[in-house]
Amino acid sequence: HPDGILLSNGPGSSEAEPEIVAEVKKLAESGVPIMGIDLGHLMLASAMGGGLIKLKHGHRGANQPVRYLPTDRVYISSQNHGYAVSMDALPQGAEVTFVNLNDGSCEGLLYEKLPALSVQFRPGNDEGMVDTGFLFDQFMKMMEVDENAAESGSQEGNGDWFRSLTMRERRPAAHCRRRAWKSFSLTRIRQQL
Repeated sequence: HPDGILLSNGPGSSEAEPEIVAEVKKLAESGVPIMGIDLGHLMLASAMGGGLIKLKHGHRGANQPVRYLPTDRVYISSQNHGYAVSMDALPQGAEVTFVNLNDGSCEGLLYEKLPALSVQFRPGNDEGMVDTGFLFDQFMKMMEVDENAAESGSQEGNGDWFRSLTMRERRPAAHCRRRAWKSFSLTRIRQQL
């Protein structure tokens, strides 16, 4: 099998491509490490049972602020989309890792039972924003853990990479939603001042 699968960005919505979402579900259930970017993020979340919402104001441009919840660090990202994963209908076993500071929407997920992560923006793109290139390092780590598990004959597989992350990177989804709402509320207060 491949070392990993990258679900790239592209035009459209995962709701318009149910056949592709069904294939993504098969890939995810195979245990091969997956990274989803932009449309790939939406496809993976849909495949794993997550709900999508149409954003009132889409995220467009190279100046969208996102917060990485495990470290509370803010990054500026490049985005061009009109849908997001619903914070009220996250895929089972998924934790929010990034939130958009403008509207509090989900910008990234980490899956506990699958070797998978995804983000709604373009990490380390060609526009000079390379701060989130560490996401590719996390994906590489997933592939290494998967390869080591296969070589040792481990039956645990999928959860090995998740257990190898620090406790700070494994915050419960409910905690992330509270923090996202808090960030959203503070942003609204600052805008009104």
